[in-house]
Amino acid sequence: MRVPFANSWASLSYEFWALSLEASAVISLRTWKFAVGDGGAAAEAGLMVSEKVIELFDIQIALMTGRLGTDPVTIARSIVGRLAQKTRANRHRLSHWS
Repeated sequence: MRVPFANSWASLSYEFWALSLEASAVISLRTWKFAVGDGGAAAEAGLMVSEKVIELFDIQIALMTGRLGTDPVTIARSIVGRLAQKTRANRHRLSHWS
């Protein structure tokens, strides 16, 4: 979600804040899944770790090849956007878990 602030760093700060709220929701949903002893809890833990490692390498490659942009704000916004997309997908998947 983009908010048109005069200062691009302020806009980026808002995007990061929104991402952190969504990540908190994912953490809560995962904690609940682990706490109830769901049979898929071990698979969820493995997925949680593997998706972070894979995304770390994907972001590093994109950064080294210039696919994230050239200026600091653009690079940071690209990274926050990628992480927000993954976080949203996780929240949706975990919210519909049964």
